[in-house]
Amino acid sequence: SPGYTNVIYDLKVDGGVVTLLLDGGGLVQSEDGGETWRSISHHHTTISGCGFFSFDISPADPDIIAVGGSHIDYTLNGGHSWRPVYDKVLPPFKLKKRNRKKGSYFVNENAREGAVAYGAIRFNADGARVFSSHGAMGHGFGPRKGLEPEMNSWLNRKIIYVGNENISNFSAIDLGAFAGVRCILPHFSNPNLVYASFSDGTIYVCRNAKDSNPIFVELTRPEGMNDFQAIDLDVSPENPDQLLITLIEQTSVQNNFVGKAKLMLGEVRGHKLFGKEIEFGFKNSTKVPLGSARWDPHNSKKVFLGMRWGEGGTVYVSDDAMKTFKPVPFPKRLYHAEPGSPSKTFTGYANPYKFGFDRKKALAVVYSATGAWVSHNDFKTIEDLVITYDSKTKFYGNKGVGFAECGESVAIRDKNTYLATTDHGAWRSNGKDTSKWLRISSNPGMPEDLDGDPFRGRAVPMFVSDDEDYIYLIAWVDYMKGHGHYDGAHYRLMLSRDQGGSWVDVTDRLGLGTNSPGGKMEKIYTILFDRLNAQNQWVLLQNTMLISANGGKKFKKVNLSKMNIRLGRYPLTYDSTHKILYAITADNGGPPTNSIVRSEDMGRTWNELPFKPQICFYCIGVLDNGDLVLSDDGRLLVVPFKQIESGLIDSSMVRMTIGDNVPDIACGLRTFRPIICRGRDIVTFPQDAGWHERSSANRVIGPLLSRDGGETFQWIVYDFPHSVSLGLDIRKDIIIIGGNGIHKLDMDNQSNIRNHIGMKNVTF
Repeated sequence: SPGYTNVIYDLKVDGGVVTLLLDGGGLVQSEDGGETWRSISHHHTTISGCGFFSFDISPADPDIIAVGGSHIDYTLNGGHSWRPVYDKVLPPFKLKKRNRKKGSYFVNENAREGAVAYGAIRFNADGARVFSSHGAMGHGFGPRKGLEPEMNSWLNRKIIYVGNENISNFSAIDLGAFAGVRCILPHFSNPNLVYASFSDGTIYVCRNAKDSNPIFVELTRPEGMNDFQAIDLDVSPENPDQLLITLIEQTSVQNNFVGKAKLMLGEVRGHKLFGKEIEFGFKNSTKVPLGSARWDPHNSKKVFLGMRWGEGGTVYVSDDAMKTFKPVPFPKRLYHAEPGSPSKTFTGYANPYKFGFDRKKALAVVYSATGAWVSHNDFKTIEDLVITYDSKTKFYGNKGVGFAECGESVAIRDKNTYLATTDHGAWRSNGKDTSKWLRISSNPGMPEDLDGDPFRGRAVPMFVSDDEDYIYLIAWVDYMKGHGHYDGAHYRLMLSRDQGGSWVDVTDRLGLGTNSPGGKMEKIYTILFDRLNAQNQWVLLQNTMLISANGGKKFKKVNLSKMNIRLGRYPLTYDSTHKILYAITADNGGPPTNSIVRSEDMGRTWNELPFKPQICFYCIGVLDNGDLVLSDDGRLLVVPFKQIESGLIDSSMVRMTIGDNVPDIACGLRTFRPIICRGRDIVTFPQDAGWHERSSANRVIGPLLSRDGGETFQWIVYDFPHSVSLGLDIRKDIIIIGGNGIHKLDMDNQSNIRNHIGMKNVTF
């Protein structure tokens, strides 16, 4: 994939080993300072449910790792196996509410009754104890997903700890009214000393962390810290009672662009914290972009500052014990033509604001929301930690980590492979070489955003014809400048006829909206091409289908309001051999009740097939011989072409079932989707029944492959880390899966296929 790390939540650097916790990629680790990487917890993603926010590695044993987020997970063998922690001291499980209002069948994002997030987790200096607390600080120092207000409604503020004897025997220290944790800071050499800060501005110290009953005492703070919260703490390399404190203003909206910030040098004396504000160059600014502050662990006179936002990345350095600071500009060659600000570089990428220092080696890492860089000489020189870039060819790659939030659309074609990513545009591979990627969504013809800046980000979904002669993508021009990053209020339909080399806005041509500044476009759910003749095209809107038989020069509009075709990424399929279009209908505003319909005149007229689902049909695909592949509630069906018109389903058509027992249903595993067919090949996933957000109990257990039209299936890999409603494609011997990263399977190399077994009429 292109290599962006979007987003880094936590980091540790120790003995040349760099470990990152990525938004969609889980824990990844490099043992050679960032030259190569491996995954150590591919299932720990923050995309699903409440996600994961923090991790730590035991100083006593690098194979012991703890991760905190929607629950606490740990491994005792370096990530080969993981176990969730269940303990009576931890908050009890509660059911989530569902929004049952008329017109919506989806989970209400704001109704998270009983939600929990462990926002910080840390070992003490000798690894004898693990400390954690509740909070949901995300990237950019802003709380995430509305979790903290929910926890405030039913939880107290607690320090939860375990250690010495039994990792599953937890204790809790109740500190009163809830406040989200901001930082837990164990001293690097004194196992009894731990600091902690919370969202209400309080700072605590514990000086007996290894005792059977450790005591956390709130420190009396100086007036200069009133109305601020300590989002980051660091302890002096020489004085365990001296702290560097990064403070941001308490505001009604806590995020990385709101409120002032200040840097304090604190000294703890007994139960009191004395502080001195440190000036570093933003004294008269109405908004101070300070992100975090760190001492050089090898030199107590050297301090580094990172910035949360601004026109270009800069690290500030003091060599004289914070008497003066000087900027160290971020190297322009590492911007990698990422547009989106007046400097033509997306500020979320180019603002390094958090640090990790190796106490054993001259190794340091600094990272932003979407990038990470490594230095061996106090940032005098700096190199990419995870991304690779060739400035001459403009091809992007990665060192093994990949892009953590990538692959919403995947299209494998004979000449090239195409990706459309969540936040970084659309890409084309270097021919057959899928380790190098060229950004095509920044090419001529693409729109500017509403502020006149070059288009940068969200370009999904993307649809590519089989002959690569047509590429449609949806450009979210609101994405930049906070106009509505993911709501799609203003987007444009773009067409390329030269593999993404140039683009034309065809929104008006399809009658979808207006080209006027800020003009809105009707939402597109999917675009379908005839595999054998790309001149035949279908565009699905809500209650409407646009049909073209001349390559999109003209479209005929068909009203589908009486049919109510199910909305989503894969509601249509076209049998190019027999020239038949199929669709799933559904009640999109309530409990799903649906049928299968087909059209033999490209969608102008339809007739309903007499198939009856057990509960509902979820997904549809078609093989080259015309056999229909359907996912019903709890089963996968392959209906031979000659039997489709009968509308009868017999036992021979049921190729797999799922959701047959209580654990399956409790995990939401009730169907199969998406379904991708090519020739006689089928790729699908056991999936949940909900169309949008899954419960945190949901299991994504991996893709299944059939190469014989559904007669037998092999399980490609178990426990796969993907919310598999995103990108998926198969062509010849290649499968690419996009979601929380990009994964490629080359079936010529059979060692890549784990658990290689044949399945027929198998119940999981």
